[in-house]
Amino acid sequence: MNWSFCAYSSAPKDALDSWHKLNIQVTKNVPALDHKFLGPLSNYFGNGSELLGICSDKDECIAAALVRPLHFGIWTMFVPGQACLSPFLISPGINTKEVMA
Repeated sequence: MNWSFCAYSSAPKDALDSWHKLNIQVTKNVPALDHKFLGPLSNYFGNGSELLGICSDKDECIAAALVRPLHFGIWTMFVPGQACLSPFLISPGINTKEVMA
């Protein structure tokens, strides 16, 4: 398993597609976790430091998160007050501890 990160504001289409597919797989496409909802949230309530993280295993996206730095070496989820859910997706059956290691 490995994580790759990119600036959310300029995330490539394949990264957004990975998020979208995982959202459909995990939540059946909850609108509050749709990248079309998260994009405007990031634009209006973010500070430009938001990163899209994609965790892959054998070329398959198994987890994804929208994060931003809190302090040097400390990261947090990007969750503005307007969002009702934390933007973190993980495939069913995947060990959360392994993904977070």
